[in-house]
Amino acid sequence: MEEQKVTKPLNKLLQGQYMGIHSYEEFIKNLDDTSPLRSRFIMIQKDLKHHAELLSERIQELHGTPATSEGVIGKIEQFIRYSITHKVKKIS
Repeated sequence: MEEQKVTKPLNKLLQGQYMGIHSYEEFIKNLDDTSPLRSRFIMIQKDLKHHAELLSERIQELHGTPATSEGVIGKIEQFIRYSITHKVKKIS
């Protein structure tokens, strides 16, 4: 029971990392290859992936099951962001 008290918030944090990873994926996809932000965003995304790996390992060490995605709220947020982005592109 104690492990679940720890792994549950760690999984929430892990889901947040996945949200960040996917957000930066979209940002990177929408940037021109020559943009100075592109390499910075790639570095940030790599950091987020590394943090997700560390969190997953820790959750497993605590005999928990790590989250594998951003969760329902993250998927809804991703869908909304995707919808808005594509509407803006169509208007442009």
